[in-house]
Amino acid sequence: MINLEELERRARLYATRHGRTILEARLGTGTDGTVWQTTVPSAIKVSERERSHSNERDSYLRLREHGVKTVCGCKVPQLIKFDDELMIVEMDIIKPPCILDFGKAYIDQRPPYDADQLAEYAQEQAELWGDDIKAVRAIQAKLRSYGIHYLDAKPANIILRPGPIRLTT
Repeated sequence: MINLEELERRARLYATRHGRTILEARLGTGTDGTVWQTTVPSAIKVSERERSHSNERDSYLRLREHGVKTVCGCKVPQLIKFDDELMIVEMDIIKPPCILDFGKAYIDQRPPYDADQLAEYAQEQAELWGDDIKAVRAIQAKLRSYGIHYLDAKPANIILRPGPIRLTT
């Protein structure tokens, strides 16, 4: 279970260290951490676990290395800063269509699942996404071309149409 008090403490410490002010309302909370908006404006994601933080950081670094700002028409937040001690990434704020949350990605390695598990995941994705599954699979394939295996494809993370972002999962 996420310790929101601890995540907020780290967010405020990061803000102090980097000359930021955090807005009171969280942008969202998920299984990997929580996101706050700053007055910069930017968004800071505070991760609960080191693996989630390093996946998030390394995905954004990889995409920046390749100059990627969009994937199949979906914007990708651009990394501003990160703090490994506090397990925080800071990124710009974008509007949909967009791709968010790389905490469960696998960088330069295939996910540790067997063929049956991956087939079950693919079936669940097809049922979840319906007619949009082709777009989602195209996004995942493009990310794989950069060495990012993105397995957290859900409507809160891949937002295919303009509208509000809902980060809470």
